[in-house]
Amino acid sequence: MDNNWIEECYNTYYKQYFKGMKYKKSAWIDYGDPESHEHCLFCAKRISCSDTVDNDQQAYESSDERAWLCSDCFEELLSYHKIALVPNTVAMVETGLNERKTVTFSLNNERYVLKKTDDIICVSHNEKESNYSSFSEMVSKQKFYNKNLDEVIDKIFMSIT
Repeated sequence: MDNNWIEECYNTYYKQYFKGMKYKKSAWIDYGDPESHEHCLFCAKRISCSDTVDNDQQAYESSDERAWLCSDCFEELLSYHKIALVPNTVAMVETGLNERKTVTFSLNNERYVLKKTDDIICVSHNEKESNYSSFSEMVSKQKFYNKNLDEVIDKIFMSIT
């Protein structure tokens, strides 16, 4: 398959979206507007919270939050260019929860939402909730995508809002 279009897109957008830019694996957040969405900078695939066919709920987001690339385009781009990627860490999750922020994980359009209220951490997934009295309890007991958090943190797409 000829992927010259990847190079053309990269060259077209280099100064604006890639020069000196880092990317992060982000879960899309709709902030209460179910119609909010973005499109992949290269192939225009829809990125939103929708669970329709041809939509991703996660993508690679530029550190300035202006550009989104779907997983397919980003992975293809990595075969041609080195793009800096900000890694997700367990410490980021803990800090976000301690700051009373919502932490959202997404992988293959399957989501977990973590919130801390009244010193209880609530993990929501598939309309089920699990509550934990501490971060360490959650880390030791809660499975994300059938794995411990430290085993999956590098694979997931995450937003902290």
